[in-house]
Amino acid sequence: MSNIIKSISIENYRGFETKQVLELTAFNDITFLVGQNNTGKSLITRLFNIFDGITNVSTRISFTNNDFFDLQTDKPIHIIFELNKDFLLTEFSLLGEFDDVLLGFFVNKEPNKEFRRYCYLETNNVKSHVLENDTFDYNSNFGQEINVDRKDNIEGLIGNLIDFITNTFLVFEPIRAFDKEQQNSYFKTGKELINWINDKSDSDIALKVKRKIKEYFNELNLECPDDVNTDEDKKLFVFSFGDLKLTSNEVGTGYSMLYILLMELLRNENKHLVIIDEIESHLQPGLIRVLIRILREIEVRGTKRNVQYILATHSPTVIESAKEKDFLYRFQKFNQSCTFYKFFRTKDDLTQMRQACNDLGVIPGDALLSNIVIWVEGPTEILWLRKLLEIYLPEYKDSKNKTSNIIEGLHFSILMTGGGLISNLSFDEQDFDISMPLTEQYLKVLRVNPNPFVIIDFDAVEPTHEKYKRSLRIANEINDNNKNHVDRIKDFLNPDAHDITTKDKADEIKNFWWMKAKELENYCPPKIIKDFYKHYNDNEGSSVENWGNVTDWNVYSAEKGVGTLLEERGIKEVKAKSGTIKHKQKLAEYLNKNLKPDDLEENTDYPNKPQLDDLKENLDKLLDYIYTINDLK
Repeated sequence: MSNIIKSISIENYRGFETKQVLELTAFNDITFLVGQNNTGKSLITRLFNIFDGITNVSTRISFTNNDFFDLQTDKPIHIIFELNKDFLLTEFSLLGEFDDVLLGFFVNKEPNKEFRRYCYLETNNVKSHVLENDTFDYNSNFGQEINVDRKDNIEGLIGNLIDFITNTFLVFEPIRAFDKEQQNSYFKTGKELINWINDKSDSDIALKVKRKIKEYFNELNLECPDDVNTDEDKKLFVFSFGDLKLTSNEVGTGYSMLYILLMELLRNENKHLVIIDEIESHLQPGLIRVLIRILREIEVRGTKRNVQYILATHSPTVIESAKEKDFLYRFQKFNQSCTFYKFFRTKDDLTQMRQACNDLGVIPGDALLSNIVIWVEGPTEILWLRKLLEIYLPEYKDSKNKTSNIIEGLHFSILMTGGGLISNLSFDEQDFDISMPLTEQYLKVLRVNPNPFVIIDFDAVEPTHEKYKRSLRIANEINDNNKNHVDRIKDFLNPDAHDITTKDKADEIKNFWWMKAKELENYCPPKIIKDFYKHYNDNEGSSVENWGNVTDWNVYSAEKGVGTLLEERGIKEVKAKSGTIKHKQKLAEYLNKNLKPDDLEENTDYPNKPQLDDLKENLDKLLDYIYTINDLK
């Protein structure tokens, strides 16, 4: 498959400080952009403003100081489009002399304070023009590189390429804003469409477009209007349903948005790159899935369109429509600087991610749209961790002078490995043969989310035990992954250069909590577990005996589970076969409802300082990781 733009490089543009490169998919595949708000996704649509204006190699452009990263106007904005030579050769035979085709733009603030755009071509690392000291000069070496002597031929080629590329893309920013004034010919809104519908010279095309949209609305199980006209004075669409006429103010916003999107795509049959910001706006998940399938299969006169798509989204439903050849980029922001990276490194990664998600019982979109996944071993740990984070967060924020709150599903998600299944998990990032759903019997968990925080029970095992070896393996894999993180996070993680060979060394890893206690229940505050058994015995028709005779409810231990400890103290019918308590789920539910901040303070009901220090030290570690990865203050 082909494409028209292979990649886009961005530097010093708005939130992008350092050079970032966005590779684009082939025709009829999708480049997905995900990440929390204000991380730079919408900037990808706005950077196409670089094409606005006349096509000379040097021209004024309507940029402002705000278009430069951190107002750093002493350094030019630099945007490069890597073009597909094979696609362009039929229009531009001169490109046959090029090995690769880069169309570059500088935006510079001139000494006279106007903003000027400079355009150049590049091949084999040779530029047609060079910007130095506010001077943009032709480079004669470039002509020699492509066997063209005349400067005006090269500059004519640049202008024609810009004009051609400009006429091949559509931008919807965002698509829901159908009533906005149009910025230029390629940023699409409903206002221009109203004028087109009223242009009777295109009435035959409009009729064909409306018929095709009716087919698509049938696929979407939506009532399709018999006709669509306009109210020119109010600049509204008028949808006719039999004798009933409704304006675009009277039908649903999602309905109007969808009709405009499909009409623009169908009437602009020569467009090869379509950028849509927040395609999910006002649409139900079921409609989104069908709409994305329609985009992939959209036709012109019975032939599938050749279109590259870029979709910026916050929707798990949109992400879960991804296919094997799609690209997915995660956007993040650190110290006001936006960065992004391709989530799936190879074409087979998406298949493996789905395999891992299926085996773990995880919904892919939930994990992909969170910046961090906290991996725990079972469902009770999820309840425990949610409550511990909720109760401890105010104390943490106060001690670390933090002001931001954290949101589950955005800043982090908590997923479980299924207990024993963790022995089949790998946090290694190495590629592998996709024909094997398990490589060395390990699921590649980083395919689900690249920012893991792993919590593992100690289980009181010796260094020779397989569980101990498994934990060391996972610790080393996480440590190796940390070494490859982006620079700002790598500095925080400070991964050890040496192999992790002992539990003490593993404890130094900043996104790994290998418990000192046997299991999470061993951190239960004495008052909570005492009150739980009183409540349980009084209200659940319990078979638990002798709970009232126990005076020591401290259950902090590395060697023994809570059930074993309580049985040794005289309680009957409380110990599970593994040594934990039989009522693990009910205790987690009780703690989730009843834990209070005072329960995490040392007092007469909580005399065990080592237990409390251990718990808070690791909650600090977890929250440090969440705040750093999310760049929260």
